[in-house]
Amino acid sequence: MRGRINGSAEVEIQRADNAIHALSGHFDAPQGAQIPAAFLQPVLSYIPAGTQRDILGDLITAGTDVFFDHADVRLKSVRSDSLNLLIKMDSKTLNLDLAVTIDLNVEGGLNGLIERLPQFISDRRKYEV
Repeated sequence: MRGRINGSAEVEIQRADNAIHALSGHFDAPQGAQIPAAFLQPVLSYIPAGTQRDILGDLITAGTDVFFDHADVRLKSVRSDSLNLLIKMDSKTLNLDLAVTIDLNVEGGLNGLIERLPQFISDRRKYEV
């Protein structure tokens, strides 16, 4: 997600084994943000057939970004190896108001995810223009 993003995160660490057992966060882009259109591929089939769906399909195929007027993401770990995300986004241009819940299994657990964050960030910067 690109744009001005506000956020916070909480991490709970059990001292006995230094393992991360809980993670929660909230990220908000009140002034809008851009995301790769490909991230919306899973919800495309839920959008009624018509111009709106065709435009989004074309953006996904072209590999471009989609601008959302507002985006709000909340994440919470249910277990030490999974995350639950609630994503709310709205786009006046596409006439979309999305609220999507995603459950993710985290290979290597939350510890592995936190350890790999610097790599994800540096890999992402390589591809930004």
